[in-house]
Amino acid sequence: ELLRRCACLVGNVVVTGVLYYVKKRYGLVWRESLTRRFLRMYLGSGRVSFFHATSQIENPDQRICDDIDSLVAGGASPLELFITTGNKMVSSLSLVGVLWDLSPMLVYLCMGLAACTTLLVFCVSGPLNRISYNTSMREGNLRYGLARMRGFVEQIALYDGGMAEEAKSAHRLVRLVQIIHSHIKVSLILTCSKCVFDNI
Repeated sequence: ELLRRCACLVGNVVVTGVLYYVKKRYGLVWRESLTRRFLRMYLGSGRVSFFHATSQIENPDQRICDDIDSLVAGGASPLELFITTGNKMVSSLSLVGVLWDLSPMLVYLCMGLAACTTLLVFCVSGPLNRISYNTSMREGNLRYGLARMRGFVEQIALYDGGMAEEAKSAHRLVRLVQIIHSHIKVSLILTCSKCVFDNI
């Protein structure tokens, strides 16, 4: 019995380690590939000035660095969702037999609860993704404005533009706070709903 438990522990450690390494390594390769692709699109054949003149995308440097990192390494990245979904499906399938032996009604109840939770998350995740994107964009705008001021400190002081720059930064900050407040409200709905489902 002790030998079997030790073998299970070693097997679990090996599988966990392999999954962790593969996930992180694949994420790193994916991030490098995406970054190279975006750099080619941004810097290729004189597109930089055209891009700045015509694009609605602000702060392309942030998009290339931070947003690609968030996409690849973030908690809700497609890679993370794929691996988590696979793990949960395997766990669920292994537990269905045990629950079915206890009570078939328990299996149906769990499936209904999972369907309701999935529907709720699906309905809330759309607005939450849009809000997260807008939050990132407005944080970038505030950061860009502050960095631009740092580069033009002498000119701002010479023309007494401190109040105008402060007003612009305050406006950017107000827009950022508004979108973060929206994020808090939508996250509150998701958190309260999760609490209800966790306690059922």
